[in-house]
Amino acid sequence: MPDPKVPSSIRTAHSNPGEGALASSNDVAPSPPVHHTVVVSDVHLGEAEASEGAWRYYRQRRFFPDDDMRELVGWLLARLRADDALDFVLDGDVFELEGPRVKQGVPVFDEAPRTEEDAIDRTARIVADHDEFFLALARIVDLGHRVVFVAGNHDAQLTFGGVQSAVRGAVAARAAHADEALARVHVEPWFFRTRDGLHVEHGHQYDAYCAFRDPLRPLDPSGRVVSPTVGTLAFRQVMSRLGYFNAYDERSYMLSFGRYLMHWVRYYLFTRRSMALAWLRGAIGIVGELLESRPSQPLLAVVRSQAHLLREAYAETLDLDAEALEAHAALFAEPADEDPYRVVREFHLDHVVLGAVGLAGIVTAAFKPRLGLALAMGALAAGVAQELLRPRRSTRDEQARIERAAREVSRIYGAKAVVFGHTHSPHAEVENGVLYANTGAWAPQGEGLETTPEGRPVVWLRRSLEGDEPRLEGGLYRWQDAALRPEVTLGAPEEGARLPAKEREREPQEDRPLLPGLLPVPA
Repeated sequence: MPDPKVPSSIRTAHSNPGEGALASSNDVAPSPPVHHTVVVSDVHLGEAEASEGAWRYYRQRRFFPDDDMRELVGWLLARLRADDALDFVLDGDVFELEGPRVKQGVPVFDEAPRTEEDAIDRTARIVADHDEFFLALARIVDLGHRVVFVAGNHDAQLTFGGVQSAVRGAVAARAAHADEALARVHVEPWFFRTRDGLHVEHGHQYDAYCAFRDPLRPLDPSGRVVSPTVGTLAFRQVMSRLGYFNAYDERSYMLSFGRYLMHWVRYYLFTRRSMALAWLRGAIGIVGELLESRPSQPLLAVVRSQAHLLREAYAETLDLDAEALEAHAALFAEPADEDPYRVVREFHLDHVVLGAVGLAGIVTAAFKPRLGLALAMGALAAGVAQELLRPRRSTRDEQARIERAAREVSRIYGAKAVVFGHTHSPHAEVENGVLYANTGAWAPQGEGLETTPEGRPVVWLRRSLEGDEPRLEGGLYRWQDAALRPEVTLGAPEEGARLPAKEREREPQEDRPLLPGLLPVPA
């Protein structure tokens, strides 16, 4: 009886007897070789810390994903034939290069500039703490397959040549044949495409709080330091310092007022730590740094012009359609520092100011009633007016923008599947035969000390290496109980898959030619 854990499209391709392979016979035609693309994202590998209990538990070694990665890679490789091909794609935020350094197990918030030299050092420290993770990747390239790193917003330093060399070398050094392995490890600064119409991109460029002005060169005017974004500054100056929140799980910090109060009573009331002061100090620091680093209008024009030239060179080097690439870049969100008032509102600093004015009015009213009343009522009126005239846009709005961008990317390139990460929210759906998937996160998640209770999300897509227009199969899976469990898939139904009840109907899309893959699959 065939193994229900193995998709029907590759059951006859299994090379290890006793694990679900079908016995060969003259009556069964051999299956053609298959190209597999496996995507995981938002692993946020960081240095191990010596904290205990709930404080910064997501940085404790016991919650690292290394064992799961080793087991997933072993499971996949056991199911590939010798003539199959595998692209294992790590889709952004694989490395946590925005967190604090760790010295003797303790985080150090030194706010070192995010330079190439700093990133090379941080990468070496991270790799040393995640040896099993990189040994697993080395197994992939040792067998002739490829590993692809795509830059995200927490590891935008992957655009530095020295960091790329360090990452590629970390994988190759653990392979049996390092020189050959090195050629099979790739780093992409923006997105990864395959010739079968799969587009993989981290997705932060459609989030105003995390977008860079140019993902190919996400640097400040000095050309040496990665530009700060609202998201990375919030991670450095607020979330990393409030250790009872899980910085990678918004369910732990997107709370109602009542739940924030309960959180404070539980973790801060009887300690010397202050949640309010950490937030206030961090929020003010974020706004200050953004205003300081924000380019002037003349410089901004130069940055945009340089970004356009870089895209032209990028398209030419990789034989991409330049017009399609420009249409793609036009989808980027405008970085939030273009509108500092929006950032002030995002961190509720406007409420702090208005509250302080209102309180001052109440105190003043004891001595000068008219002036005090005017101050208090003025603060109240200003608060109401800004809510009516300019409602606050939340991070949910940015997530919706990311979903819309995925549809536009598919239209521009004629993609059969578009895979993003960034939001840490795994999901997938099929619309007009196109799979739109989000790989979620491999970083520790879950309330309290529970982590990834529903399994680790993985996108696994397959196509035959024979035929002019082979069908793409696969979709979103969960690595759980030592197997990949299908969740939402396209192509042939798979046992256990939760397929959409009905594909959404959309207007017919304009036919556009596929661009050649950035990393073409070997023939």
